[in-house]
Amino acid sequence: MSATWKKCSGLLLMMALMAGCGQSPTATTASKESPSPRDAVSPAEPTGGEVGQPTPLPTASIGSAVALNAPPDTEPEAEPTEGTPEWLIREIQRIRLLPFPSMDPTDGGEDGGEEAPQVVPTKSPAVEERLAQIRSLRRERNLEVVKLATGALAQTAKDPAKDVVFHAAVHHLLDAHLQLALQGDEESIAALYEAAEAFQAKKPGTAVAAEAQLTLVNLSHANALRYAKSEPKWLQEFARHAQLFASRFPEEQEQALPLLLAAGRSCELHGLLDEAISCFGLIQAKFPDSPQASQAAGVMRRLKLTGQKLQLAGPTLDGNYLSVDDFPGKSLIIVFWSSHASPFVEQVETLQAVAEKYKKYAQVLSVNLDSEESEVDAFLERTRLTWPVIFHVEQDKRSWNAPLAVHYGINTVPTIWITDPNGVVADTDVTAETLEAKLRDVLIKHRAATTAKSAE
Repeated sequence: MSATWKKCSGLLLMMALMAGCGQSPTATTASKESPSPRDAVSPAEPTGGEVGQPTPLPTASIGSAVALNAPPDTEPEAEPTEGTPEWLIREIQRIRLLPFPSMDPTDGGEDGGEEAPQVVPTKSPAVEERLAQIRSLRRERNLEVVKLATGALAQTAKDPAKDVVFHAAVHHLLDAHLQLALQGDEESIAALYEAAEAFQAKKPGTAVAAEAQLTLVNLSHANALRYAKSEPKWLQEFARHAQLFASRFPEEQEQALPLLLAAGRSCELHGLLDEAISCFGLIQAKFPDSPQASQAAGVMRRLKLTGQKLQLAGPTLDGNYLSVDDFPGKSLIIVFWSSHASPFVEQVETLQAVAEKYKKYAQVLSVNLDSEESEVDAFLERTRLTWPVIFHVEQDKRSWNAPLAVHYGINTVPTIWITDPNGVVADTDVTAETLEAKLRDVLIKHRAATTAKSAE
C-alpha cells in the first residue's frame, strides 16, 4: 500500500500543477525572533574553531496552512464532514499530535509531541528495541499522512475556493515525504526532487514552489550533517539547493542568506572550495546590499589567495607599523590568533618550535583578534612569544572586527597561511601539525626554482 500511495501522491502533485490552485505568492517564513546571520557568525570573543557552525534549518512551512486553526478569540468552527478535504487535514493534525512510546524501556507510558527523543544515554538491547519501535511507528504515521494528504489534494487540485486546504495538503505531503526520506526511503527522496522541479516549472514564484525547494534544502542539510565525511555528495546537494532556493526566491532573503552562508562554510570546511565559492559568490550577486555580502567578499578574497601576492599590513603592539614587505627573501607564516581560542593555545607550542627551527628561512607574522590589549600582553609574557603582532588601538577594530580579519573573511581561529620567499601565498590550509612539512615543501620548491633560473 505504501508504494501505491507514494506513487499516487506524485501523480496528484502533477495534477495540482496543471490546475489553478497554489498560485499565492511566496510567504516569508523566517522567524523574526531568530538571531541574524551576522550575530551567528561574530561572537564577542574568538574562542577557537569555526565561527557560526551551521545550525538546523527552519522546517519548511507556509502561512496559509495555519489558517485552518481558528484563533482563540473566534467562533469555533463546525466539525468538518468525514471524507472532506478539511476533515483529512484535521486527521493529519490529529496524527501529528499523537504521542510516542516512552524511551524508558521500563516505563509503560508515552512521550508527548510528534517527535520522539533523538538522544538516549545508553544503547541497551531494550533501548534499541524501543527505538526500532518508534522508528516503525513514525514511518507508519508518515505513510498515513501521505495517504490523507493525497486524498485532500485529489479533492482540491481543481477548486480555487479550496486554495488554503490545497496549500495545507501540499505542506503535509512534503513534510511526510521529508520524514520518510530522512529514514532512507528512496521513493520519498525521488518524490521530493520531482515535486520541487514540477512546481518550479509550472508554478514558479508560488508558496508551494518555495516550500518544495526549501524541503529539499532541509533534506540535503540534514544528510550533510549526518554523512558529510562518508558521503560528501550531500554537502554538494546542500550547496546546490541553497543556491537554487536563493536564485528562485530572492525575495526570501531572510532565509536565503543564512542558507548560503551555512552551505558555503560547510563546503569550505570539507575542502569543497568550488561549491563554497559558488555560494559566497551568489550572496554577492543576489544580495549585494546585505551585510552578508561584505562577509562573502572577504571569504572569496581568502579562498582565492593561493598563488597571489599577499597584501597584509597593520599597526603593532609597540606602536610601529608592520607589513609583509618588511621581510624580503623569507617565507612568511601568517597566524590569526586569539588568547581565548583553545585550539590556538593547544597548538602554540608546536608553532613556536617550528618557527624557531626555521627562523633562518621563515618569519612568523601574526594578527591578534583579542578585544583587550592587556590580555594580549599577558599571553605574550606567559608564553614568551616574540612574534610581531598586528593589533589596533581602536576598540572597534579589534576581535572579529579587526580590519585584516574582515578583509579576508576570517572565521576560524587559528588560521595559518604560508607564503614563499617572494611573498606569494603558497598554502592557506595549514595546521600546527602540517606546518613543518608544508613549510619545508615551499622552501624546497623555491630553492629548486631559484637554482633552475640561475642555470638558464
